[in-house]
Parts: sequence; C-alpha cells; structure tokens
Amino acid sequence: MKRIVSRKVVISGLLGIALTGFLLGGTQLLWAQGVAKLNVATFGENVIESWPQFIGQLKGFFQKEGIEIKAFFIGAESQQLQAQLGGSLDITTMGSVGVINAVQKGADLIIVGAVVTRPPEVFMVASDISSFADLKGKPIAISELLSNDAYVTRKLLESKGLKVGDYTLLQIGFSNARLAALKVGAVKGTILIFIAAQQALEAGFKQLADANDLIDFPWNMINVKRDWAQKNRTVLVRYLRGLDRSIAWMTDPRNAEEGIKLLAERTKTSEPLISKTYQFMLSSKVLQATLSEKVVEKAVDFMRERGDLKGNFEVKRIVDPSYLVEARR
Repeated sequence: MKRIVSRKVVISGLLGIALTGFLLGGTQLLWAQGVAKLNVATFGENVIESWPQFIGQLKGFFQKEGIEIKAFFIGAESQQLQAQLGGSLDITTMGSVGVINAVQKGADLIIVGAVVTRPPEVFMVASDISSFADLKGKPIAISELLSNDAYVTRKLLESKGLKVGDYTLLQIGFSNARLAALKVGAVKGTILIFIAAQQALEAGFKQLADANDLIDFPWNMINVKRDWAQKNRTVLVRYLRGLDRSIAWMTDPRNAEEGIKLLAERTKTSEPLISKTYQFMLSSKVLQATLSEKVVEKAVDFMRERGDLKGNFEVKRIVDPSYLVEARR
C-alpha cells in the first residue's frame, strides 16, 4: 500500500503564513475615484499563470477597465482558500482540484474562468535516475494530496508503468520547495514549473518528461465566492475582460519580444530565462482564457476515479461561464 508522508518546507510555510496573516487583517472591495481595488492571490512571480496579471497591469488592460489589482503570492492552496473564505481575498487562482474539494466540504465557491488548461510543467529527477523504472521504491514530491500536481504526477507515473504502491509520495509544498527537496536528496523526482526546471537542469538534474507527456488537466482557475460575484458582477466582468485582453496579447507571437522585456523587469529574472519560459508558453499553448463545464469535468472524473469525490457531484454546481461570456460582448 502506498505510503503518504506529510512534510513542509519551513521557509515556504512561514512565508505563506505571514502573507495569510497579513491578508486576514482584512480589506474588502474598495472604490476610489471610480476604480475597483481587488486583492488577487497568485502562486508566484515566475509562474506562467501569474503573468497575465502582470501584463494586464503593465499594458494598462486592467486600468482601462477601472480595475486596480493588488497581487499576493501565496503558494499553498489551503492558505489561499482560508484568506478567501475569510473575506481578505476577492479572487484566487487555485487549481480545479482545490476548488472542487473545498465546495465538496461546503465552501460556496464558483469558477468563472480558466487561465491554464494544461499543466505548464515538466518532470525532473535526480542525476542517478535514468528512467521511470528507476523511480520504483523512491520518494516523489507533490505539493498536497488533493492538488492538481498530485493527480498529474500519479497519471504520468501510471502511464510509464509504475503502479500505486511502487513509489512514495511526499507532500512538500509549492514548486520551489519541491526543487529544494530534490536538491538535498529528500526526493528523487517531481514536476516543476518551467523556470524551476531550468534551474534544476543547470544544477545537474535530469528531465524525464515535458508538458506534452502530461495529461490535459484544468490547471489554473479564476475562483470567487458566489455571493461576492453576485454583489460585484460588473466589477468581476471588467476584471475578466482585462484578463482576457492580457492573455490575448501574451499569446500573440508578435508581442513576444516586448512581453519578455516587461516580465524580465517586473520579475527581476534574467531575460534569457524569461525568454525560454515565454517560448515554452507559446509552443505548448498552455495559456488561454476559456471556461466550460467540459474543461472542469476532467478534474471531476479523476477525483471520482480515485474515490476522492463522494456522491453525486454536478460540474455545473461550481462552473459559471456567464461572467466571461459577458466580458467578451
């Protein structure tokens, strides 16, 4: 039987707790001179799914809609959820699994957009691992048990011939924490965001699978509380319109050179590394603004398959594309 071991990386955990503590001080939706100020949680500066928020600000797409965004980097979905349910965050970017699990437990959340519909990640292993067969009996890092990356990791290993019980999953945390665990030898493999994977390659680790080897999975959702969305429909529609324009601009190859320069300056990351990641984003087509029940159904099916979703759960219960539809009118 597969053994699940829970671990936390101290630095990442303390950072998340500090951010959440700050958020729980509480800021509600504010209006100043016709501008709606929104608190939005993202997973980090160099995560592809965070970039539309930055580009939307840098290119003025949100400002044109009268939206001002304050971004909070919170790597743990559980902390994003806590802050959102407490009223300190207006919008979260949790994965579909986290939202479904929260709703199953009683949270009244809805998904109003999907930003990344395929995992923008690669699978990295220690230098002494040459094949998936070498991972048998070895520890492999995931963020949390009920997370997108956990499901995608299991499916990848299964497709490569590793059954449940052939490996040990360790709950480590976000991508940077998993990279740290790989570097110190605590795990032998993990999926990482593209930039972290490039850093792993530079440190002598190996890549066993890229984004094309991973299953299609609703990766990054735009999530709000149902009652908040109903009370602030106009604001949410304006936010989604700005986000939609940002993604359309980013995915146009003609804007790549400018986008790379803007993001390198914004994230204070080397331009060559941002360039590699940007080209990966374009070639893998992982970034898109869309939403349908069919997109989220994939996550529901996997959760049912593993027994993590009980009873009759209808996808339409948590998916409301009407806001994005209105934003595109």
